[in-house]
Amino acid sequence: LAYCILYLRNSIRDLIFSMSEIISRKEDTPEELTLAKKLIDDAKVNEAHELLNNFERKEGLTLQDKVSSHVLRIDLLFQQGRYKEVLKLAKETHDLSLGLGKNLLSVDCFILMAESLVWYGEPDKVLDIVIQAEELL
Repeated sequence: LAYCILYLRNSIRDLIFSMSEIISRKEDTPEELTLAKKLIDDAKVNEAHELLNNFERKEGLTLQDKVSSHVLRIDLLFQQGRYKEVLKLAKETHDLSLGLGKNLLSVDCFILMAESLVWYGEPDKVLDIVIQAEELL
C-alpha cells in the first residue's frame, strides 16, 4: 500500500507541474497570477498570500481569473501542509469552476485534493478523486 501511495503521489505531482506550466504560459493570464505562481514556486509564502488577497479583491474579475487564483491559493496551502484547508477550498473551487465547463483548473483541484488526502491520512478516497479528474481530461 505504501508503494502505491508513493507512486500515486509522484504521478500527481508530475501532473500538477504539467497543468501549472500550461496555465502560467497562457497569454491571457493576469500578471498578478503569473507573479503569484513564481512566488509560490520560490516559497515566498507571505508575498504570495498578499498578492492573491489583493488580486481577489479587484472588481471585474472573470470566473477564469477567480478560479485560477483559488487554484494557486490551494497550491500554496498544500505546500504549507494545510491539507484540511486544501480539501475545503479545492471542493469550493471545483464547484465554482463548473461554470467554465470541462477545464484543466478543475483537474488541478482534484489533483491537489487527491494528494492532500494521502497526506491527511485518507488514502482510500484518492482513487475516486483521480477517476473524477481523469473524466475531465
